[in-house]
Amino acid sequence: MGRTIDFFSSSHERSHLLCAFGMSNLTKGAPCYALLWEGIIGAFYEIDAELNVTKIAEVMPEPGHRYAMLYALADPTFDKSTAEYSRLSDAGKLMALASFSKRNQPSSEEEKITSFLLQDCEHLRPRDCEVLKELCLSGISTRGYHRFGQRSEHLQAVAFDAAVGVCEVD
Repeated sequence: MGRTIDFFSSSHERSHLLCAFGMSNLTKGAPCYALLWEGIIGAFYEIDAELNVTKIAEVMPEPGHRYAMLYALADPTFDKSTAEYSRLSDAGKLMALASFSKRNQPSSEEEKITSFLLQDCEHLRPRDCEVLKELCLSGISTRGYHRFGQRSEHLQAVAFDAAVGVCEVD
């Protein structure tokens, strides 16, 4: 007590970016680009040689929420009528399920689900997804992990392609 200490504070997104840079195999001072894709943040950044971070482009609002919503929509215990967001725990479950995908051609229903979840809007509420109830996603058992993994992997691939498309350099 009574001693001077150093204190550092940073934003949530800067912490993600610098942690990823620090754990990468990039040499100190190497400039790079980074995609931050989690929760409510979906953007591309430039990190310069002095570790200054500059946002280049917003790619998609709430990519993590939209991704996790796929799992929530299939879970009959998730109350879509009252929830404002997906559950924090669902994204990790989906990432694991995606590993079971056989990377087959997506069905027309999977294409519709993906297009709906990745539509251009600021916030997608679970209750907005009521329009998907007739598709085979609703009520699918997440225990059917191969089929569900296909949906998860397809959603990941299309979202990533959308992010790359926003920031392609001419």
